[in-house]
Amino acid sequence: MHDLPRQLSENELAGLFEGHTRLVAQLAQLEDPLGQARKVLADAPEDEQIEALGTHPRIGQRVNISEQAALEQGSDEDPVLLAALAKLNKTYEQKYGFRFVVFVDGRPRGEILSVLRQRLQNSRDEELALVAKADVTLVVSHAEQAVLRDLAPAADVRLVSNVHELSPTVAPWEARAGLVFIGGFEHPPNVDAMLWYAREVLPIVRQRLPGVKTYVIGSHVPAVIKALGADDVVILGHVPDVAPYFSGCRVSIAPLRYGAGVKGKVNLAMSYGLPVVATPASVEGMQLTDGEDVLVAEDAEAFAAAVQRVYEDRALWEKLSAGGRVNIERHFSRDVARAALRELLAL
Repeated sequence: MHDLPRQLSENELAGLFEGHTRLVAQLAQLEDPLGQARKVLADAPEDEQIEALGTHPRIGQRVNISEQAALEQGSDEDPVLLAALAKLNKTYEQKYGFRFVVFVDGRPRGEILSVLRQRLQNSRDEELALVAKADVTLVVSHAEQAVLRDLAPAADVRLVSNVHELSPTVAPWEARAGLVFIGGFEHPPNVDAMLWYAREVLPIVRQRLPGVKTYVIGSHVPAVIKALGADDVVILGHVPDVAPYFSGCRVSIAPLRYGAGVKGKVNLAMSYGLPVVATPASVEGMQLTDGEDVLVAEDAEAFAAAVQRVYEDRALWEKLSAGGRVNIERHFSRDVARAALRELLAL
């Protein structure tokens, strides 16, 4: 890279840095962008740093990457190694909310695998040490509780999750139209989710449900999300009152591909009786059942098909609407949280 000319356009820099980000826009204004890139990134706000990381290909990724990235990643195609990298990448992103990025420079992937595994192990050791020192550890999902019980069987791990109130009324299927997504865009998984939805899922939705609009709610909207705006994609940004959208739209989408913890976006929609189409990552640990209180789909084709199903099938819509509200009442209501806190404070 350092053999390249010092004067580089924004498009040339985007090719080197894997996308048009705010970092790239700043570097394009400098006389020596490559020489100053490290300092500019270090001085950038956290959300800009995470945006830059999010455009970088995952270690082991072989599709949708630039020629430069493919060369740097090397040619090791061992399926066992690639599977291990994919699993660790997912774990890292769920834990930290952004991608693991390291300067590969042609190093064998087995060497990078060891680096990634060690970083995760160091972090796990620190967290388990804190759990051991605490009288009680609180988690938000049964999935997290089960993990800690295996890793720290002597720890007292309690569940206190999200709290939501059911809306007093639920607007019927026929009174609703459109799809809605909600999520603050300072959180990288939400940026990734909307980009994946717009690039992979939305083209199929447009074929199956022509004219149906997707409303996107969330603060701190980056330029890459604003650019998705279209006649059928309304980028709303921060909305003081989301009730009109959750009472007026017919389906809520949760296309998260990574991220840990209970997803408030799913809880919120269900509290309004708004059926949710979600990826597996969006419903982890939420005690939901596909086809009963949510529709779950992992790839783009299946996700679009699920959106169409619930959008057009009134009986299915009503089943999921009622099931979602029951899930909130059983697992995420004030009464559930109150009982957990009473038990905790009685220790």
